[in-house]
Amino acid sequence: MELGVFEFLIGLAAIFLGLYWWSTYTYDFWKKLRIPGPNPIPLVGNFGPVLLNQLSLAENQLRLYNKWKHEPFFGVFNARMPMLIVNDPELIKNILIKDFHVFSGRGITVDEKSEPLSGNLFNIDGHRWKVLRAKLTPAFTTGKLKQMVELMIECTEHFENYLRKQVKKNNVIECREVAAKYTTDVIGSCAFGINMNALEREDSEFRIMGRKLFEPTFTNLCRRLFREFSPRLYKLFGLKSISPEDTRFFINSIKETIEYREKNKIIRHDLVDILKDMKNNQKDIDFELTEGLLTSQAFVFFAAGFETSSTTISFALYELATVPETQEKLRTEIMDILNKHNGQLSYDIVNEMKYLEMVLQETLRKDPPAIGLRRKAAAPYKIPGYDIILPKGTAVQIPSYSIQHDECYYPKPHEFDPERFSENNNKRHPMVHTPFGDGPKNCIGARFAIYQSKLGIITVIKNFKVTPSHLTDIPYKIDKSGLILTPANGIPGPQPIPLVGNFGSVLLNQQCVLEKHMDLYNKWKHEPFFGIFNGTKPILLVNDLEIVKNILIKDFHAFPGRGIEIDEKYEPLEGHLFNIDGHRWKVLREKLTPAFTTGKLKQMVELMIECTGQFEKYLHEQVGEGNIIECREASAKYATDVIGSCAFGINMNALTKEDSEFRIMGRKLFQPNFVQMISRLLRIYSPELYKFLGLKSVPPKDAKFFIDIIKKTIEYRQNNNIVRHDLVDILKNIKNNQEYIDFELTEALLASQAFVFFIGGFETSSTTMSFALYEMANYPEIQDKLRSEIKDSLKNNNGELSYDVINEMKYLNLVLQEALRKYPALYIVSRKSSKPYKIPGHDVILPQDTLIDIPIYSILNDERYYPNPHEFIPERFSEENNDRNRMAYLPFGAGPKKCIGGRFAMYEVKLGIITVIKNYKVKISKLTQVPCKIGKSSSVFLTPANGIYLEFQPIN
Repeated sequence: MELGVFEFLIGLAAIFLGLYWWSTYTYDFWKKLRIPGPNPIPLVGNFGPVLLNQLSLAENQLRLYNKWKHEPFFGVFNARMPMLIVNDPELIKNILIKDFHVFSGRGITVDEKSEPLSGNLFNIDGHRWKVLRAKLTPAFTTGKLKQMVELMIECTEHFENYLRKQVKKNNVIECREVAAKYTTDVIGSCAFGINMNALEREDSEFRIMGRKLFEPTFTNLCRRLFREFSPRLYKLFGLKSISPEDTRFFINSIKETIEYREKNKIIRHDLVDILKDMKNNQKDIDFELTEGLLTSQAFVFFAAGFETSSTTISFALYELATVPETQEKLRTEIMDILNKHNGQLSYDIVNEMKYLEMVLQETLRKDPPAIGLRRKAAAPYKIPGYDIILPKGTAVQIPSYSIQHDECYYPKPHEFDPERFSENNNKRHPMVHTPFGDGPKNCIGARFAIYQSKLGIITVIKNFKVTPSHLTDIPYKIDKSGLILTPANGIPGPQPIPLVGNFGSVLLNQQCVLEKHMDLYNKWKHEPFFGIFNGTKPILLVNDLEIVKNILIKDFHAFPGRGIEIDEKYEPLEGHLFNIDGHRWKVLREKLTPAFTTGKLKQMVELMIECTGQFEKYLHEQVGEGNIIECREASAKYATDVIGSCAFGINMNALTKEDSEFRIMGRKLFQPNFVQMISRLLRIYSPELYKFLGLKSVPPKDAKFFIDIIKKTIEYRQNNNIVRHDLVDILKNIKNNQEYIDFELTEALLASQAFVFFIGGFETSSTTMSFALYEMANYPEIQDKLRSEIKDSLKNNNGELSYDVINEMKYLNLVLQEALRKYPALYIVSRKSSKPYKIPGHDVILPQDTLIDIPIYSILNDERYYPNPHEFIPERFSEENNDRNRMAYLPFGAGPKKCIGGRFAMYEVKLGIITVIKNYKVKISKLTQVPCKIGKSSSVFLTPANGIYLEFQPIN
């Protein structure tokens, strides 16, 4: 029984009411306790600007604090979760120190089975935390710290050499990346006894992993928001803060280091030695000490140690660059003390630098790495001095960033003033400066971080004068997706919205993907590249033509794949040449290329010419019924028959039979409809739900039909000794000579290669042909000029067409190239990096697996390369005008992965156009949309929104 509209609306209303109740039923929590605070918004609480990526967590915290800072505390909602924000320094002292027994945990939910590295000292609470904290503390005594400072000083020598090399190449340096390389090497040397090679090698595995962990990307933001606001969805979607590969790598690194030390009896008295001793003396530990738990302690020291210190160093350098008198004062102190000690550095010498200490403390005040301190009540708690009892489990946050920017404690808080921390001025309450927390749960490695940061700053300031560059943001902007306080990263781009990224208008069906790409490109085209997000996936759009050339051709080895995720068991026809990468692509490309040689193409053109006879007859019949023809459907029928004849030796009967199975299948695959759009969006944004709902890009019935057709055609040719030297023959030969192929060659994999040629061949060609006819209807003078050329060429060759005769038609080639410029079949070319890649000429390293889009349509419609791009001007491609950069014209892509059937498509379209123009004048009809609108549900290919209806007037 089908639901009526009324029942459907009632059901929808019930769902919304249920969702509203679920999202708001905790919102009376603070009212019941008589605690003031801002009103929450359903679902998002008081963190809407963060979820919408309008504000960073630090900015949102400061916004709330400034409104409620005169209260000793106030209540907010993190989505549905109540959280008490504590402003009063005395109350903060109680929570962090005096009443630590009540607030001993941070309230961070961890699942060590799912995420083995999450059971670290920062996350865990209770007895395990107490035991592990006691075991790890000896790694950070003053004696150990003095030894580690000596190792840090060795690292500063490498740091200095690295900086000198970089300055020779380009004296504008991205400080956060450089500082992160230095701190990564320091952590490796001091804590693990491992040379992490971050300063020496761009492909340092530890630096790559660190970059991935803290890269302020939209994906990381969404991952964190899911974990924070909906842990159940976080687990359901299988999200992880650290990828399984990185987890395995880190566990294996620590495990191998411990084993090596045990085997070779190496003792360094560092963190790894403490972990080794814990592993070998588990009798005094009353809980299971797994490899994951041991490694977690090393991991948190690695992650926090390099990231917080590198951020602090880079912020300090930024402030010193913008306040040069402070920089000069610091340099004077450093040089005076070094001269006093014959240029030597040591733990004690660093401690002599009092102004350096003040600079660092002011940096930590203005730009604290952690913006707040979290605690969770382990028992009901009466707030001292108030008649309020917090229930057990209440989350508490101390807003460190906001307190350290409160003018009540720090006059002119946005100014960088190290003198605030001089002995004369340092009389403020200790709880208003807590960059490393306080109490038993303060940062265990704080002193390590301070010396690491000081030595990094000394290395820079004694050797270089740092000044703002043309790339410096003043004031700097906080990255809205950063886990800790970080400046916005080096790749520009529009702000994304959680879950939808930069494609909200596409999801709402307000724009097609192509229009959205064009809007983004027009705003950012003066950048060599910029970053966007498709859902939660970061994508780099590359505008610079030289970089495009590098990606597609010169550095193809770094971008061999398109980054399309496929599941051939679930969708058997997905494993085709367009989708697959790596070794299988290389083998199949080599095997299929002989189908498209010039010799084969000449033979296929003869078969195409036969098809044009059927096409001419079809058009004559259609004009007899009514002279308005929907060109895209007519072109698709012609192109379907051409593909059938040339590639498969099959008469697909698209022109002669309305119920042609091949045409019906083709129509279903590319008909722009709402269901198809939803299916495609779910595949991009939620592959799990896409599969759960049983959605498929090719219905199982059609997939089976196509696989069976190819199988039967091959069998028929084998049984009857038929040889046609076409695509099916090549597939037959591949099938019969599998000993030369070192992967499984299934029936579906073979059929997939035929399938992609079928869909690519008829869809792109028919679309190009119909757009070309549309433009000629709009520009009758171009149509007449082309018709004259066609008539003259035919007359010169006794009315006969051939491969060579078509090549004589120079103006036809110009018309087709202009049609492909204005309406390229593919609007983007996609690639995926197979390894870390440094963009030539830029201090940017793309991580492995970065998705790249080259905005073909946008470049082809850019007035810098094509003046008056919205006009149809074939003469742009004449020999005298065709001196533009080759990368500005890529309708079929470029490099090893360019379209294998590009030339086939050109001749197919040319013959279709010739057939129409020699027999008919095409004109704008009453049904023609002018200008032509692009379909909003278009996906891979460019398609008109409502077809292309033209009037066909026969020529006598």
